[in-house]
Amino acid sequence: MKLIFGLMLLLKTAACLEFNCSFLQAGPCNAVLGDKLSLQLVDTREYDLMKIQKRIRSKDTDPVCKIKNDRINKDECDLFNNRRDEVSVNNGILIINSVIRADSGNYRLQVDHPDGTITYRDLQVIIEGVDPVVIITVVLGCLAVVLIILVIVAYHFYKKKNRLKPTANVSGNVNEQKKLNRDEEQKKLNRDEEQKKLNRDEEQKKLNRDEEQKKLNRDEEQKKLNRDEEQKRPDVEYATVNSQNQKKKKKKRREEEEVHYGEVTFTSASAQRPPQTREDCVYSEVHTR
Repeated sequence: MKLIFGLMLLLKTAACLEFNCSFLQAGPCNAVLGDKLSLQLVDTREYDLMKIQKRIRSKDTDPVCKIKNDRINKDECDLFNNRRDEVSVNNGILIINSVIRADSGNYRLQVDHPDGTITYRDLQVIIEGVDPVVIITVVLGCLAVVLIILVIVAYHFYKKKNRLKPTANVSGNVNEQKKLNRDEEQKKLNRDEEQKKLNRDEEQKKLNRDEEQKKLNRDEEQKKLNRDEEQKRPDVEYATVNSQNQKKKKKKRREEEEVHYGEVTFTSASAQRPPQTREDCVYSEVHTR
């Protein structure tokens, strides 16, 4: 940044060289773009009114500037439009602080003397060289390109240096990396073991829930069977009692058949034995009166 500022200051100083010319000289007036031009008009004691005209096409339409008492009449000066701050008159000398290419041309000076006479003098002004603004622009552009290249080169060396720097301690970094890898693998194994343990616990809990559910189902089936048995038991008891009652009725009926209207039948013990070749039957009749 300081280098750029110094170059700009140097160019500005070089651009402020002063060139002196006069309407009394025989040859043209040469100046360089951006230079300071001091143009000697006449002695202040020899004029009452001066008029400078740049001869381009015709006398009536060419730009003109009137000077009186070392002062430019701004209302009657269209020669240095938009540059009046850079143009001044001092002791009959027209001063242009920074000439431009448009200042080139043929000028005619008309001097009105106090005795009423009028004199004319011509001068050719030639502006040469390159505009300092263009030079500064080109120089700044070149400096910008050089600065960008330097930044790229510096970044390249910085990156290369940082990439080569760790090589001095490669073994230590490799060991640290291996240790980190082992730690990471151990952590991964621990996580896997924890996950397996959680899975086993979950499976065991699931099996326990299934066993409990099966046990509950068996208990429920057993209770259902018990209820069914309890419902069937009264029917069995009723059937047993009913069969016993029927046996008693049959026995009583036989007894009534054996004893009917006072008729008694005696049955010997032999009748209880299995039948033989002949049957001994004894009948007795008892008559009651």
